[in-house]
Amino acid sequence: MHTLQPLLKRQNIRCPVTIAVGTQSVCYHDLGAAYQEVRQMAMQANLTEDIQFIDKLQAAPPMLLNPKHEQALGSFMQSGNAEGAIQLMSEIIDLFVKNGASVQVYRHLADLIASKVWINLEPLHLKAESVDKVYSIIRQVRECVTVQDYLDTFTELFECVAAFINETQERQDPIAALIMDILNTRYSQDLSLAYLAQLLNMSPAYLSVYIKEKTGANFSDHLNEIRIRKAKELLIVTGMSIHDIGVHVGYENITSFNRMFKKQIGMPPGEFRKQQISHIHKVK
Repeated sequence: MHTLQPLLKRQNIRCPVTIAVGTQSVCYHDLGAAYQEVRQMAMQANLTEDIQFIDKLQAAPPMLLNPKHEQALGSFMQSGNAEGAIQLMSEIIDLFVKNGASVQVYRHLADLIASKVWINLEPLHLKAESVDKVYSIIRQVRECVTVQDYLDTFTELFECVAAFINETQERQDPIAALIMDILNTRYSQDLSLAYLAQLLNMSPAYLSVYIKEKTGANFSDHLNEIRIRKAKELLIVTGMSIHDIGVHVGYENITSFNRMFKKQIGMPPGEFRKQQISHIHKVK
């Protein structure tokens, strides 16, 4: 295999080359398994312009954003702060480069960011053409082959998401926007319609009608939707227990959390986590 290296360099090939060699000889009927093995080995390559040779299959642990990064990224997305999200992603990728992260780790990151993007865009009810635009950028992220590719495409993705979020916020009624901001930032607290009414100097009955008229949904629906959306993020990007996630998003009773999650998502939180993690970590 090493004899190919000078030949490939002389051909001036403008793409990265990874050569993965299987661990044992196989018969023709085992070629499928052998092919999957070398694909997994190729995913262990680093994002470098040098030709690489991989001859060992190593177990890759799940790549999860740490709580600090997860919280900051979620906050930047919800507020439409593209600059903050881009800066944070640059710091994360710098850490990847420093630690020699593999292609597989970058692919995991791309899928995790895609999940967070869709979760944050879900309540906006975007038009089909807007969804297509976001999906097309996410496809580009999954096709990146260099560190700069990832930085450039994540920048485009975050700017696109921020534009949709900011546009929605600008169209929103000021009081409704304030209410939604309170719900989005304090969802884990014991919020009630009476508390909000007192805060805004309104009667609970009037505030209830106002929220429904301006946003199309009532107070409790908004609060539960935000809590479950946040729970979906935590199930995907953290290793927190389901009980701890339920408490973190505002449900003191695990039964209430499980029931509301299943009502909104169509499956229990444990099944949702298993499905999402399986999708993210499958070999493409």
